[in-house]
Amino acid sequence: MPSWRTTDLTPASKIKLRPGEGFGIDCEHNGIVVIDPDTPEALKAFADLWENHEGTRRLSSYAVTTPRGHHFYFYAIDGVVIRNSASKLAPNLDVRGVGGFVNAPPTPGYKVLLKVPPLELPEWLADMLVATEPRRARTDGVTGTQAHSIGGLTMTLANAQQGTRNDVLHWSLCRAAEMPAAKQRSALRAIRNEARMIGLGDFEIEKTIASVFGGQRG
Repeated sequence: MPSWRTTDLTPASKIKLRPGEGFGIDCEHNGIVVIDPDTPEALKAFADLWENHEGTRRLSSYAVTTPRGHHFYFYAIDGVVIRNSASKLAPNLDVRGVGGFVNAPPTPGYKVLLKVPPLELPEWLADMLVATEPRRARTDGVTGTQAHSIGGLTMTLANAQQGTRNDVLHWSLCRAAEMPAAKQRSALRAIRNEARMIGLGDFEIEKTIASVFGGQRG
C-alpha cells in the first residue's frame, strides 16, 4: 500500500519520491477543480460537453493521463463551492473539488499530458456542478415589475454572482420572451450587451439565446 504526500501544485520534475510512495494534491487547498473521466465514453462525453459550450473540442488547460483515464485541471471560481461528485455530468465522469484529492505525477502511472497553466473553471461548467436550488433562488426577490422591464432584467444580470451568471442570463431571456413582441428585440439587445459586460462569451450567450428564442434573434 503506497503512502501519499500532499502539497501544492509543485512541478512534477521537482518532486522526488521514495520507492512505494505516491503524490497527491489537495484540490481545495490549491483552489482547483479536477474533471476526471475514467473511461473512453466519459472522455467523449466531456469533449462533447466542452464543444457544445465552447464551440471547439480543443481544451488548453493543464492535463494528466492516469491509469484509468485523464485528469483535467481548472482553477476554481472565487466564492463558488464545487464539491466532489461522481457521474453528475455523465457516467464515469467524476469531479474532484472541495474535500477531494487527486493522485498526480510523479506517482507511477500518472504523466503530464499538457503542460500549461490551468484555466479558470468556465461559468457554464460551474453552473452544472453547483447545487441548483440555492443559486436560482436569488432571482426570487425580483418583483413582477422588474422582471418585465428591460432595465430590471439587465440590473438583475449585472448583479449576478460568479458561478450563477449563466442561470441568470437564461432567466432574464425567459422573462424577455414573455414581453410583448414590440419590446423583445430591444430587450434582447440590452441583455446581450449586459451579458458581454459581465464577462460571458459570445458563443455561450448566443447558445443561450437560441435555447430560449430559437431562430428569432435581435
